[in-house]
Amino acid sequence: MKESIMRAVNSGEYDTKLLSVPQAMEHLGIRSRSKLYDLILGDNPVIKSIKIGRSRKIPFGAIREYVLEQWKQESFA
Repeated sequence: MKESIMRAVNSGEYDTKLLSVPQAMEHLGIRSRSKLYDLILGDNPVIKSIKIGRSRKIPFGAIREYVLEQWKQESFA
């Protein structure tokens, strides 16, 4: 998982790839759908998502931004 995130951080090619909810959960290492939905649709959403038909899709670039922001916060804590 971390290796795929590191490759994406170093390459912009994945920014527009759309992930399903299960795929996004796998990339983030989240086991709970409700945790991911809280991140994308909660009171204070921190990961951007879009709705296509009845499906919720998360741009890989949004996951990349979230991970980078988390790393920044960890570095300064």
